[in-house]
Amino acid sequence: MINKKYLHEEHYYKLLGKAIVSFNDMEKTVIHEICLLLAIDGKLIIEIQGILSYLPFEGKIQIMKSLVHKKIPEHYRLFMKILKKLKEIEERRNDYIHSQWLLGTYDEDEGDLLKINEKKLFKSNHPEILIENMFVSKKDLQLFIQDINTLRDELRKFSEKLPRTKAPLTLIPN
Repeated sequence: MINKKYLHEEHYYKLLGKAIVSFNDMEKTVIHEICLLLAIDGKLIIEIQGILSYLPFEGKIQIMKSLVHKKIPEHYRLFMKILKKLKEIEERRNDYIHSQWLLGTYDEDEGDLLKINEKKLFKSNHPEILIENMFVSKKDLQLFIQDINTLRDELRKFSEKLPRTKAPLTLIPN
């Protein structure tokens, strides 16, 4: 007999995993666009993509911001709108990834998964811990994944405005 509670938990874990993979795909798109802006092609691209993969996400988008400003200033305003969304989606991702999760049996509309996020605040050299509890439904996670993928597609569309190199670019396989 199959344990229904386990299947229920597994569904949440799959959604969280899918969110991580979707964000990674979006991050690889940023790396790809940096390489386009740098006009890197051939074998060097694999090395540059490898180096860029070590940078935190914020570092990658700051490099891209600088390159867009210098190389295609006519598209800088559009990129700044995308940049704002990138920062927001990264903050949401970090909030999900760095939270504690407890599965309960709650109303599915309100959410079955309790996300506990501890934030340390420092005031007058005395740390305070703010604990935020939030129920997360499957729909919340599905919408988050959709938001990531929509932003990734927006980045790819922006990529059409970037200068092209002679050789086709390929992403480093994970």
